[in-house]
Amino acid sequence: MQAYDFHPNDDILEKLLTSNIELAEKEKQGLKIIGSSAPN
Repeated sequence: MQAYDFHPNDDILEKLLTSNIELAEKEKQGLKIIGSSAPN
């Protein structure tokens, strides 16, 4: 949850879908995709 800045009241499935769509678009554009990092 922290790695993706999700909060307990968030609709997790909706946020994951939105993130997936954004990453797919970046991938189509040839942009480098860097995964989230572990929280400190």
